Formats: sequence, structure tokens, C-alpha cells
Amino acid sequence: MNLWSFVRSAVIGFAGISSAFSPVNPSASAVVGWEAVAVGFVFFPVIVFIGLGVLLPFSRKRLKWRAPSWNVNPFDFSQPEQFFHMAGYGMLAIGAGSVVAELWGTGAISASAMAPAAIGVGVLVGLQLLGLIARRQGKPESKGQHD
Repeated sequence: MNLWSFVRSAVIGFAGISSAFSPVNPSASAVVGWEAVAVGFVFFPVIVFIGLGVLLPFSRKRLKWRAPSWNVNPFDFSQPEQFFHMAGYGMLAIGAGSVVAELWGTGAISASAMAPAAIGVGVLVGLQLLGLIARRQGKPESKGQHD
């Protein structure tokens, strides 16, 4: 395990554990319905597809894509896909922690607990779409740097 895979794992682990121990019913909360879960899951891949899949060909630019890797610095913003890879897994961890906390506290799962997980899955699906677009444009630059 190199430094960056340790950093990613620590950030994601902290996100999941802290959400598991956060209050199940915070004092200030918004009403989140199951529609928000579906929108979170669908919104992120669609935005990625529209933003890059449609706009890049019109601007005649190629997508410079490095496949997300656990061994690459996620805070190198010249490769935003690395950060979003970590963020997607972080949101999944937050959702999992929230679900565990609700099951432990109330015995039921609410939409507000599932929403972060849906967003995380949406981000990861969006990254997969980016990879497909990059492969259609030609061979990806690399499988990630091993720092």
C-alpha cells in the first residue's frame, strides 16, 4: 500500500465512521424523499455525459483521461478524475455509515441516509462514462501514475 492509497483509504474510512456516529435525527434537517435519492443517482452521470460527452466534440478537444487509481494523488487537480474517484467512494462510505446508524438507532432506513450513497454511485458511474468516452476517442493516456 503506497502513501496515496493509504490517504484515500483514511479519508474514506473517516467519512464512513464519522457518519455512522453522527446523530440519526439532527436538530436541523431537511425533508428528503426517495425522489432525491433517484435524482442524485441519475443527475451525476447525466451531467458528466452532457458536460464532456457533448461539449468536447463541439469544441474539437480530446478528453485527457487517466483512469482513476488508488495509487495516485487525489489532490492533484490537473487530474480531477482522481479526486472525484475518491469523493465517489467517500459518499458511498457516508451513505453506508448513515444506513448503519439508522438501522442501529431506529431500525428503518430513510431516504436521507441513502442519498449520499446514491450520489456516490452516480459519481462513479459518471467516471465510467468518462472512461468510455475517452476509449471511443482513442486509447487512454495511461492506467494512472504509480507515485
